[in-house]
Amino acid sequence: MLSPPFGSLLGEQAGNFTLVEEIGAGGMGLVFRAMHPVLGKEAAVKVLHASCAADQASRARLLREAELINRISTPRVPRVTDAGVLADGRPWIAMELVRGQSLAAFIASERRPVVQTAVAIVVDMLDVISVAHGVGVVHRDLKPDNVVITAKGVCVLDFGIAKLLLDGNTAGLTSTGARVGTPAYMAPEQITGHPIDVRTDVYSAAVILYEMLAGERPFRGSDFEILSAHTETPPEPLRPRFPDVSLELESLVLAGLAKDPTRRFQSARAMRTALGNVAMRL
Repeated sequence: MLSPPFGSLLGEQAGNFTLVEEIGAGGMGLVFRAMHPVLGKEAAVKVLHASCAADQASRARLLREAELINRISTPRVPRVTDAGVLADGRPWIAMELVRGQSLAAFIASERRPVVQTAVAIVVDMLDVISVAHGVGVVHRDLKPDNVVITAKGVCVLDFGIAKLLLDGNTAGLTSTGARVGTPAYMAPEQITGHPIDVRTDVYSAAVILYEMLAGERPFRGSDFEILSAHTETPPEPLRPRFPDVSLELESLVLAGLAKDPTRRFQSARAMRTALGNVAMRL
């Protein structure tokens, strides 16, 4: 077997799996498609970057992700099946491999999908998020890159910065006052450092729905400009620019985007119910 190229992890062993293809990357690590050489079984293996592997908080966060994922009882959140450390000391976790199209790729290809399709995708996504919320897990980084459209429905991935509300045990996993999330989809309370809860994911879901209905995100510009807009600027109304968006649907989206969490839907289930009712009238 040829040795992997310098700096590559391809060919490395993660437990019983061999890393065969890089399929994703993030600030903390890389995700690989991995193969069990005997069983022919595939898995997705997340490996911390070398720069993060020596950081105890990063290592703890990876294990915390594994713990939180396995609390969520739905086939549309891939379960963690194994964990360990590579030969070079980098920790890894192995998960079920999800095959499908990311919502980010779908949005890029469709630009502005038909309203019924956009609503159906977000309804499906909110179903998954509701299950996570039911066991006290808030995703905190809900965005199209972390949503995959599969044959069995929408799957939600990457709970790496998720928060467990039931015991609040995230001490030491994030720096004091640190903002976690992706600027384009962050709720105002994430930006200002106020407490987060399930309504934080409701806001991100509303941003995603707005993006599909309008063909663009509600706020654009530099990261600083986007973060400022999330906290200070009302989103531009969808009507009359898009007459296929009903007044009822526009009101629902804008309610999800309320700056004040008390003015949003108070749960993902409540937003899903309201959106499902709208879908029946489309």
